[in-house]
Amino acid sequence: MEFVANENKELTMELEEEVYVRIPIKTRTVMIGDSIEDIAYEYTKGLLEENDIVFISEKCVAISQGRAYKMSDIKPCRLAKFLSKFVYKSPYGIGLSIPETMHFAIKECGVIRILIAAFLAAIFTKIFKIRGVFYRIAGYKASSIDGPTSCTIPPFNEYVVLGPKDPDLTAKKNI
Repeated sequence: MEFVANENKELTMELEEEVYVRIPIKTRTVMIGDSIEDIAYEYTKGLLEENDIVFISEKCVAISQGRAYKMSDIKPCRLAKFLSKFVYKSPYGIGLSIPETMHFAIKECGVIRILIAAFLAAIFTKIFKIRGVFYRIAGYKASSIDGPTSCTIPPFNEYVVLGPKDPDLTAKKNI
């Protein structure tokens, strides 16, 4: 079986005199309700050796946990519509710049935390020209929300995907 690295990525890495081999594995599209453990087992059986570590995209885990929501089913609140207008439009993705993703940031983090993050971000951005304050204050739950993009695999190019629930617990499971 031949393993191909992503563009500009190497299959091997040396760190502190140890050589690590990365084996990218193409799977089917993970869907809502799939068992991430079953998928990991199915695609790695026969490949894994003692002490190997399997890395899985947090978005795959979140989707399998049902933390993906179809854009057409989301009814953003007024606060989400208002706050999303002030989010920096990054070339790296949508972030919270659309009402649908901001709506979930409010649901995941709470109104008070989002308002404090927005207020402090406005001050630090305007006065000190410091970006990223909002996400540092709002936290992981806000920063892990992804909106639909043209490079997202269908059908999730029409979904908002949150971060995984209990990622540390999920990562500790054996396959």
